[in-house]
Amino acid sequence: METEAACPEHLEVPYAPADRYTGRTEDRQLTLDVFPGAGPGPRPTIVFLHGGGYAEGDKAFGFEEGAMDAARRRGFTVVGVNYLLGRNLFPQVFYDFKRAIRFLRSRANELTIDPERLGVWGFSSGGLLASSTAFSRPGDLFVDESRAVAEDWAVDHPKRLARLGELVARGCGALPMDATAGDLKEYSARVSAVQFDLHHNRDLIRADSPALCTWVGPGGDHAGLRRAAAQAGVAFHAIEVPEPSKRGKPAVHVPNLRQVQKDPWTGEKAQLRDLVIDWSERQLVDAPRALPPEIRPHSRTFARRARVWPVAALDRALVHYTTDGSEPTIDSPIWLTPLEIRETTVIKAIAVAEGMAVSGATTAVFRKGKPPPRITGPEALPPAKVGQPYEVAFRAKAEQIVWTLTPQYRPAHRLHSQGNFRDFTGLAFDPARGVLHGTPRRAGVYTVLVAAARAAGDSAATRTFALVVAE
Repeated sequence: METEAACPEHLEVPYAPADRYTGRTEDRQLTLDVFPGAGPGPRPTIVFLHGGGYAEGDKAFGFEEGAMDAARRRGFTVVGVNYLLGRNLFPQVFYDFKRAIRFLRSRANELTIDPERLGVWGFSSGGLLASSTAFSRPGDLFVDESRAVAEDWAVDHPKRLARLGELVARGCGALPMDATAGDLKEYSARVSAVQFDLHHNRDLIRADSPALCTWVGPGGDHAGLRRAAAQAGVAFHAIEVPEPSKRGKPAVHVPNLRQVQKDPWTGEKAQLRDLVIDWSERQLVDAPRALPPEIRPHSRTFARRARVWPVAALDRALVHYTTDGSEPTIDSPIWLTPLEIRETTVIKAIAVAEGMAVSGATTAVFRKGKPPPRITGPEALPPAKVGQPYEVAFRAKAEQIVWTLTPQYRPAHRLHSQGNFRDFTGLAFDPARGVLHGTPRRAGVYTVLVAAARAAGDSAATRTFALVVAE
């Protein structure tokens, strides 16, 4: 029998693609730690996202109050994930976390992870990250750091489509909630259960969302979350705690996980950390539900025809689908080969796996029209040096292109009082020409997300680069 001793810990594992991981100290924001649980593998897994207001924090903190060790003793593999900190993080931080889940699935055997039983815990900023990514699909569109638009929004509410340009009036297109380019596309970013204290994008809770768990204190009200989950047919549980909110709001922010209270399932006294592990065990082990398939490609607009295929989180799952907008059932056709579509099509799909409840249905709306420009270069950003003029031009194929660039940066001190990217680094972006230029004044590793659209308000294509500025 495989034991914990036979399964080593894996520390500081980079999950970013090779062209973004430079090996510099800053790249610890893009690494994860894996701690195998007790007992035979593969094991159900809890992915932990630390808090810190996107300004501080580290995966090395582990679960608060010994929860990580408690989860491992109960047979869970625990994964701590670092993520981008600083400014201009969105939607890149969403892309990175979805990639981390896909990376874990790609290395599941080595890391003793059961790819069918993945859950996420997030606290504070980690809670916002967990909920935003868990609620969203690849075709959903990013508006700002607290709001996204569902890909089926225009189908359900055609009159609202005209407002999309106003919602994204930042000078470029609507950015997708999942990266449009990159590797690991053959793996799913779906998770079975997500536990969080704070949340964004409640409107994105749909039939294919994971089971949801949050905390509520005295006088707390999660009726909106509960209602959204009930309408979607998604399991929802609010753990009531006696601890009052630290911010004067109903939501409990980073509660004390050692506090003892009544177990709602057994009636016995238990620490809060054990109640959350109990809930994770119920969702991942006792009564698991098949994970809904993702549908490729991520870009939902095509010119003449599109080749569309499913990506199941479970190798053994059968995917049933419809193309007329109706709800799929186990009697619907099995999706065995890619589909070729030539007109606007609403595809819905479910996953069926032995020993699991049938998944909720995922929806993908493929629209015939002008797709986003394809970003053709550069393949990588040339290195820069402090004090030396720098310029690099981005390229895309389209008659007209509206560019935008979102550079992530993390000042070493007084994070929230620093100026903008140009003031901080000496670099600026010309959106008319798609050119990053200037004279760098501060060394570091910066994550650069560039997007290209045909017009403001249109769906955009994205590429992410690592910019290394040396002394």
